[in-house]
Amino acid sequence: MKKLYTILTALLMVGLVNAQDWNISDSEFNSLGSIEAETTINGLTIYANAAKPVVIDGNNKTVDGISYSYRMKLGGSGDFTDATTPAARVLKFNVNGPKEISIVLQSSSSSSDRLLNVAMNSEDNVIGQLNALGLEATKQNISYTGTGAATIYLFSPSSGVNLYHIIVGEATSIATPAAGNANVVKTEYFSITGVNAGNNWNSLSAGVYIARITLDNGQVTTEKVTKVRR
Repeated sequence: MKKLYTILTALLMVGLVNAQDWNISDSEFNSLGSIEAETTINGLTIYANAAKPVVIDGNNKTVDGISYSYRMKLGGSGDFTDATTPAARVLKFNVNGPKEISIVLQSSSSSSDRLLNVAMNSEDNVIGQLNALGLEATKQNISYTGTGAATIYLFSPSSGVNLYHIIVGEATSIATPAAGNANVVKTEYFSITGVNAGNNWNSLSAGVYIARITLDNGQVTTEKVTKVRR
């Protein structure tokens, strides 16, 4: 079952732009109060209007050793004029390649866990969801694995979510196997959102997958693959 494998393209590379860090407790944010119009702070755009404001107020939390004194309250589900035009309760930032996105967040209800959608280029293209717990603020992570530039939207699909910190860092580099006769010993397929789809290519539905390939020299690489039909 072994076969010669030549790496043509690395899917994940060391990031293309500097990391972005938006701490809601910082002075750029903590004095904004009730935001009722489109506002951009250091590359993070906040969409809001008078009917559906985004509110920043005082709230003390400590997560992973970092103390926060302010939060951003989305106040409800995200609102779009159309799939690519945010109207209110939506955050937007741009990426130029693979990124690790970390968000400190909490449900606005102490008795109800909620979700935060992470979408790429369109309201409908949700690449993952982060858990906003009711009992405590937590740091949640998601990887954007696209190789090109993209617009990332953050919004709640239903009900309020509070945000404390957004960090967009460089993706972990993937080592490229050395040239030569390295043989594939295992291939696993993952959905774009990171769900393990197994190792049987023939059983996969049509779509885009991330192939995680283990070679007999001990190295691992990833490749973006597309299946046209089942």
